[in-house]
Amino acid sequence: MIDKPIVYNKQRADILAQIAAIVLFLYRTFAFIVKISMLFEKYRSSKDPAIAKQLQPHYVSQSILSLSENLLFWRYFIQNVIEVYGLFSVPDLIYF
Repeated sequence: MIDKPIVYNKQRADILAQIAAIVLFLYRTFAFIVKISMLFEKYRSSKDPAIAKQLQPHYVSQSILSLSENLLFWRYFIQNVIEVYGLFSVPDLIYF
């Protein structure tokens, strides 16, 4: 990989920026999924209350919740992926 890819014009720079944003989003998403999966496994084996506190959902404002109503497709997609790969119980994870 090149540290500084050659960019010939604005259109290619825009495409490169979009690719970088997508890669960063995927990296953070998979890191989150791995982190939560490891916490669930650790909690199942130890039943530690400190881990249970880490797994509790955080407060989400109503404006953010209203956005999630439009994303039902992604909710069902994520549920199916998680159930197929058997990572953890879906109702414990997704709070839409």
